[in-house]
Amino acid sequence: MAKAKDPIVWACPDCHSSNVQAQMWVRANTHEVLDDTERYYWCDECEEGCELTDEEIEQGFGGDGEKSTLIELKWSETKEGKEGQKPPKNLV
Repeated sequence: MAKAKDPIVWACPDCHSSNVQAQMWVRANTHEVLDDTERYYWCDECEEGCELTDEEIEQGFGGDGEKSTLIELKWSETKEGKEGQKPPKNLV
C-alpha cells in the first residue's frame, strides 16, 4: 500500500503545528507503544499542554479552555506544511 503524499497527522488545535507530543504507555524493554493515555498532550510551538481529568476524558474535552486533544490535519494544513516543509519520511 502506497503512503499518502499529503498524509494525515496529529496537530495542535491552536497553532496547527505538528510538533506535538502525547503521553503513551510503552513497554520499557521493547519500546512497543501500547496505548495513548488520553490524559496529557503538549505542543512544542505553544509551549503548553493540557492534562485531562477522568470526567473531562469521559465528556471528551478539556474543561479549562486549554487544549483538549490533538486534532487530525492533512500535512499541507499544518503550520510546517504551510511553511513549505516536507512531511517526515516515515509518513510518505
